[in-house]
Amino acid sequence: MKNKTSGLLLLFVLVALLPKMALALDAGVSFAVYCTPDGKPHVEVNLEIAAGSVMYRHVDSTKMQSGVEILIMIKNGENVARVEKYTLKSPLVMEPQALLDVKRLSILPGTYTLEVTMTDLNDSANTDHFSSPLQVAFDGKIALSELQLLRSFRADNSEGLFT
Repeated sequence: MKNKTSGLLLLFVLVALLPKMALALDAGVSFAVYCTPDGKPHVEVNLEIAAGSVMYRHVDSTKMQSGVEILIMIKNGENVARVEKYTLKSPLVMEPQALLDVKRLSILPGTYTLEVTMTDLNDSANTDHFSSPLQVAFDGKIALSELQLLRSFRADNSEGLFT
């Protein structure tokens, strides 16, 4: 009898926690440092947030939308060298889609820490944080910028923001 009660209690706890675990914000962050031909360096931050990891709310009977607050900080020790805070919203969609974004920030040469914090607008407890060292250094000689690998590509004849 005691095992049956323990099993039911465990099942109840799992069922209660499963929705929160399923909506853990799943974001991919990558970045690269580039230098313009006139010698001005900048960092490009690429974000991809999985569709199933953010909460979508219905706007009307057929369309829904999600949003994420993004905070990008480039820090030199405790000093903030650059900051960018904005809201990334999905288009109105019939089914969830991944959120994609690219930000380019100019930055002086130096050693920094890149921090990206993302918060689901529809569930403030659903957050993700990324932190990585960032080295911005160019010696003025001809050099290759960091490479960005292409995951996939396909033909797209649709009209939209990215085509």
